[in-house]
Amino acid sequence: MGNPITEPRINWKYLNAFAKLVGVLPIGKPLNFYSFTGKDGSEIIAKDDCPPLYAPWTIDFFFLADIHNFGFWNGEEKYEGPLFGTLGGKKVKGSDLLYKLLLRAFIRDPFELSGPWLRSLSKKRWEEIMTDDNGGVTLLATNERWELTRALGEWFIAHTPPAHMGSRWVANIVSAFHRPAQQMLSRLTDPVRGVPGFKEDPLKKKALLFMMTLANRPEHFLIPEKSFVWRPIVDYHLMRLALRLGLVMLPTDWVSENTERKFTSPKREKAVRRMVFRAVEQIIKKSGRPMAEIDNTMWSARRFCQEVEEPNCAQCAFRNSCAQRTELFQPIIRTTAY
Repeated sequence: MGNPITEPRINWKYLNAFAKLVGVLPIGKPLNFYSFTGKDGSEIIAKDDCPPLYAPWTIDFFFLADIHNFGFWNGEEKYEGPLFGTLGGKKVKGSDLLYKLLLRAFIRDPFELSGPWLRSLSKKRWEEIMTDDNGGVTLLATNERWELTRALGEWFIAHTPPAHMGSRWVANIVSAFHRPAQQMLSRLTDPVRGVPGFKEDPLKKKALLFMMTLANRPEHFLIPEKSFVWRPIVDYHLMRLALRLGLVMLPTDWVSENTERKFTSPKREKAVRRMVFRAVEQIIKKSGRPMAEIDNTMWSARRFCQEVEEPNCAQCAFRNSCAQRTELFQPIIRTTAY
């Protein structure tokens, strides 16, 4: 027996097995943030979640939605469950709820939530937007989210010509630079001049999600240069899967905190997240699959390995390369990064 680990580490046995499997597994099309494929192979338009094709406010919608793509779970002292709301009598979870509420508001008045006009958004109006069938959605109608929304408006005022919206900002970068993707990532995440809600995360999760949306949408607002390297997009779902798959090991004295879903320290959360980031980098390298395909694969794994439901390992395509540590969970911490 070796010495017990004191920091999260990659488990190469499971990582190599997973990378080998992913390298030969049929993988569906990457998310295009407009539609999805039905069981019969037909295209189903996500008309209640995403803007219609060629809507002039599409980029502004995703600017705002992706900045708010964090913290869709309840709990003050420990994790108590995912965020749910009700719209049209139907139960809606997490980011799906956010997208539906924002889309409803954009359809009503796209200018209200676009570009510099965000600076004038009142707290009362933000609370009205974040309302489902049962009233205000407390987790989405916070002062923190309202202030972040207004900060985006202030950024537009400071860094773009008057009245310019997100579509013009993106178009200017795409037309002006030989390496538009790298330039866009740099500008979104610059520590001083970057976008509030994007620039704070050293792993750039939300900025990369926004750029992937622009690239994958049918309009292809962004066509990344061949030299651009997509970094792993590490959120709490990916961390949970990485731990359960056995890709990353936790120190023994961290396990009880994790399985009991208690809040952890920023230091521990950072250590787990960075190790998952490195593990996914290795999977990309070893499998020969691009980041978009790995992201889609990990996303699809959630179908059988969800947050609160009992995992269905028997039906999971990764069962033979998985540690099946289904008791493990994501690190619990409040952050606006993911």
